[in-house]
Amino acid sequence: MYRHPGVASVDLVGATLRQGTFIRALYSLGWLTPARFAADPTPLLRAIARFHAWLDLLSLHPAAFLVPTLDIDLAWHTLMLSPGRYRRDVFGLVGRVVEHEDKVEEGVLGEGFDATGRLWKARFGVPYSYCGCPPSTASKLVDRTSLSNIRATLLPLRGRSDSAASARSTASLPGANAPGSASGVPRPTRADLAPDEKDAPLSHASEHNSILVISHSQCAKARQEREMDIAKRGEALRRAAAKGKGDEWEEGIARRSLGHEPAFLLPLPPAGPGVQNDSALFYLPLVLLPLPHACVVRAD
Repeated sequence: MYRHPGVASVDLVGATLRQGTFIRALYSLGWLTPARFAADPTPLLRAIARFHAWLDLLSLHPAAFLVPTLDIDLAWHTLMLSPGRYRRDVFGLVGRVVEHEDKVEEGVLGEGFDATGRLWKARFGVPYSYCGCPPSTASKLVDRTSLSNIRATLLPLRGRSDSAASARSTASLPGANAPGSASGVPRPTRADLAPDEKDAPLSHASEHNSILVISHSQCAKARQEREMDIAKRGEALRRAAAKGKGDEWEEGIARRSLGHEPAFLLPLPPAGPGVQNDSALFYLPLVLLPLPHACVVRAD
């Protein structure tokens, strides 16, 4: 789907920089080490199984904006390297070709990740993520129906209406009566889809397509509210664990949440001259450099 005026379908420089965050995350976790899985391929097999479960979830909730974890995103990226097979397999499972959004505002991704975790737990009976990010218990739906409206305001595109849409909504989650939900149907417990203790960091959200909109009052307010909400969630989780009220998964997440950097809260860049309120500038980390650097990208 071409959305870029150049020869390539996307801005290759920006896409490469964003992809660097994904490669760095996998490298820091040792997944790019030669022969990493020669002795025990279980983590890779689990990632593939979780990717298939993620597609299953997407087929049940076609309007939902599902956000992958690192291990699921690795399987997704790998399958996309074979375009013909990707189209055939994903179309067969989901009924459409699932696009991988190249850049999405961090708040939309954050709420999408929370919603994905709730849908996953309802269907499979195990946590979606075990990295230390406190799960959400809210009932917001992040759907695919109005990302085009967000892009029209913050990320104007030329020559294409966006079919892969997402936005905040206060509607109830879809599929409330689907198998595995709280409708009275027994919920299956798929231990094979649960993150492994040793590889728990791989269940952190994949953030390479996250962008931070700066100098925009609405996004700044939403970011502040999200930071406060995550802090409250973590504190509530740790209090429950201290009182012995959480299950083994919740206790593990509570333990890991101490000092854990939550997903989709990029560090704010230093203030620069000439930046006006609501000017919709975008901040992306340049992770290919050895020291922290940043760039600001205009919406146009």
